[in-house]
Amino acid sequence: MRIVFAVLLPVLAVAAENPILDKMLDPAMNSTAKNDACFALRGNKAPDVLVAMRKAMSDQNLRACATRNLREAGAIQLLRDALRDESPEIRAVAVLEVGMFGKAEDLPSIAAAAKDPNLLVATNSVYALAGNSSKAVVPYLAEIAERGGMPGTQALGRLSQRGEPKAIEIARRMILSKDAPEKLASIKVMAEMGSKADLKALNEIKEKETGELSSGRGFGLMPAFSLSRAAKTAIEAIEQRGS
Repeated sequence: MRIVFAVLLPVLAVAAENPILDKMLDPAMNSTAKNDACFALRGNKAPDVLVAMRKAMSDQNLRACATRNLREAGAIQLLRDALRDESPEIRAVAVLEVGMFGKAEDLPSIAAAAKDPNLLVATNSVYALAGNSSKAVVPYLAEIAERGGMPGTQALGRLSQRGEPKAIEIARRMILSKDAPEKLASIKVMAEMGSKADLKALNEIKEKETGELSSGRGFGLMPAFSLSRAAKTAIEAIEQRGS
């Protein structure tokens, strides 16, 4: 793809023949005018326009418009290239857009983004996988869930929402974690999918983990939570099911 991208770059030289594109790329234009020009080019599949959109992903004021234009034009190769961009902001939007194409061949690269050192890229990887209804994504979500961390707890929740048996298997291992958010994620899965076999572990948490906790991670402040109350709720849910 990098070779293809490099071959297409010279096409930008003819951008001046397209006044709207020229306006979008003009550094003298304010962000509103540049975005108006970007929107006016939506649906345009001309090679010079598409390459310009890939370049415009580097502009934070144009990124959202340019990225959507690439998706709507079906320019998946340029979005795949963006998955390897040096900018985490670009990688973060690219992984979501590539995921929206729903192509099986992209699942490995989307899942690999869950290991990205940038948390937004990593969590967007989970969102991209979760948006695909195919069973093919389940092994990837399970692998991410097994690793834990914020992407892992999100992947675990997505597996649970799908009713995948793998979710309760992972939850039973993750509940032994020393990480409070991982414990909480496991408890939630047990509330939805657990059985009487899980009551012992839940009762232990109910009795011992009585303090108020904060996740201490994520984007911004997270509300405090009580593992004890969560365990009590899970116990009640299991008992009501009689499972």
